[in-house]
Amino acid sequence: MEVDPDSSAMALRIFGFVMFDQMVAKLCNTHEWCEGECQEPHVALNPVVPTPADVRTAFEPGPDLENTEGPGEIDASSEIYQYQPLPSDRPMIRLLQIKPAELRASAVECDLVEADFDTNLKYGALSYHWGPPEFDRRIICNGKVLNITPTLHGALRRYRQDRQRRQEFLWVDAICINQQDKAELNSQLLLMRHIYQNARYTHIDLGDI
Repeated sequence: MEVDPDSSAMALRIFGFVMFDQMVAKLCNTHEWCEGECQEPHVALNPVVPTPADVRTAFEPGPDLENTEGPGEIDASSEIYQYQPLPSDRPMIRLLQIKPAELRASAVECDLVEADFDTNLKYGALSYHWGPPEFDRRIICNGKVLNITPTLHGALRRYRQDRQRRQEFLWVDAICINQQDKAELNSQLLLMRHIYQNARYTHIDLGDI
């Protein structure tokens, strides 16, 4: 039986990434990325990648996020994130940028930006299991609280642990589309095939396995 060398090389790379992630996870259960150097008081993080010119922010500075109930817990009294309508005169999408964190238990914080949808836009896509429609997990989006499902919350946490990609822009359907706006939902569904096709990669989250 002939073996496709390209397929074999890809399988080895994927296996290597999985094994590397597992080894890193065993080094430290506290920090997102410390390579086992937990003696250091602070963990060095990659600098935030500047927002490219083809992506414009669509939010105002939010409240002080230090006032939380504890690691990974967000004050329920914080202001709720409200979607703003996307411009209708041209194809537009929203993209997510997850902020790095020092501790794995830290709340997920992200920026949600608007971008003109074209083939030159650089972003990745997240594919995950939606699970039950129970929006009982909270993240910080543009400085405000956004409720999401447990499965998406877990997927975002695992994605944040990836040092190589966590600063890139990411398209996540449940967040990047206002699910309560039927008109926007229908128009974005028409773009969905092209959104996945134009993504630089699709990160597939298999859940807690």
